[in-house]
Amino acid sequence: RPPAVERAKQAEQALTNLFPQGLAIVNASLLAESGNTARVATLLQQDPKLSDFLAAIPVQGAGALLTVAQRWITAGKKLAKLEDDREDLEAKHATQPLTREATIRLRARWMRLVAQILSLLEISDAAPEAIAKIRRPIEKASARAGNRYGEPADVTSEMDLEEDDDDTANEADDREPIAATGTGN
Repeated sequence: RPPAVERAKQAEQALTNLFPQGLAIVNASLLAESGNTARVATLLQQDPKLSDFLAAIPVQGAGALLTVAQRWITAGKKLAKLEDDREDLEAKHATQPLTREATIRLRARWMRLVAQILSLLEISDAAPEAIAKIRRPIEKASARAGNRYGEPADVTSEMDLEEDDDDTANEADDREPIAATGTGN
């Protein structure tokens, strides 16, 4: 039997029409895949030769290749619907206020982070004035947030305890040394 060159050309053209970018479509987003199936649906309606060609190719257990393509188009429509629903849910979720528990949890994480930053500042070689410039606005904002959420907002409470220990040690360092005779100057 001689090769069916004309049929091979039709197959090549059908493949190019169905998958212009080749099989790269399998790496596309789900929305792009659904868009491709919509494009193919339009193509099949506009090109009866392509539809006839696909209808003439048998597929085991599925009838003809046209039937497979129609199932693919149906799946693409469902996929587009699911993607739209997902976008709607994400938009709805993004605009919903956080629950009180989520707010408290996020605020606690933020307070721990700020306390760590302030602790690092305290042990740094930064000038006390620079530390105060950073610390004061944070403490004020924290107090306002505490009032807003009805919770204590002392971000630096742990640091204050550490500072008290440090102040005691610094006070000892600031005293004049006691002379060997036991009398201070």
